[in-house]
Amino acid sequence: GRVRDSVKFKYFNKLYRYLDRVTPVEMDAVYRIGSDFEIDRSLNAINDLLYFFQDIEHYEKCAKIKRYSDLLINRKLEILI
Repeated sequence: GRVRDSVKFKYFNKLYRYLDRVTPVEMDAVYRIGSDFEIDRSLNAINDLLYFFQDIEHYEKCAKIKRYSDLLINRKLEILI
């Protein structure tokens, strides 16, 4: 119901604010030494965040989240190659 949606909204906004404080350079440095498994878990979490904000049409947040998603995808491709 409405309470659940409100809690979810607050939770995802908190996650977004945390992500907003991390620069792509900092995140890239962490995942250069991370494992493939860590990247997969983080990518899944980032995509959950992205889908949530897409559903509620907060596209400005989606754009920022997408940059981090792309960074993780690129890092994963580097590991696979």
